[in-house]
Amino acid sequence: MLQEKSITQRGFTLLETLIALSLLLLSCYLGMLSFTDLRYRNEEKILVDEIIHAIQFARGYALASGIPAELIPDEPTNWNHGISLKVNDNTTSRTLEHWQFKNQTCAISWHGTQKAKIIFASHASESMSNGYFLIKNHRTHQETKLILNRLGRLRVINS
Repeated sequence: MLQEKSITQRGFTLLETLIALSLLLLSCYLGMLSFTDLRYRNEEKILVDEIIHAIQFARGYALASGIPAELIPDEPTNWNHGISLKVNDNTTSRTLEHWQFKNQTCAISWHGTQKAKIIFASHASESMSNGYFLIKNHRTHQETKLILNRLGRLRVINS
């Protein structure tokens, strides 16, 4: 005599599988949104750090060499693409350093005593340009202000 085994099928129904897949897709979507926001904020932080480095380098060079230095934008009054450090000796003007910005999400503007350049004095007792950089992130709608005082010191304000 043959024994008949009752076969019980185990598995997930179509509805359970669809619910699990939809929850997985929803969590992936939320994770992607969080990741892109983090990426845009990181790009802004890198840009702020590059501008701080350029200002500190220019100030340090002017004080160490005893020659006034200028930070100027790549394009007149447009700071979005990069900054060059120019030194004016008694006879010649030369570019010492150049910082190229790989920025696609932020707008950079300089508000100071002179729109087209930032002057760094060759002695600590002399004054230099003062003002602030305003960096607006179009994606996250966050603004960062880099305030430069007459002594060349920086302060960062995030809003």
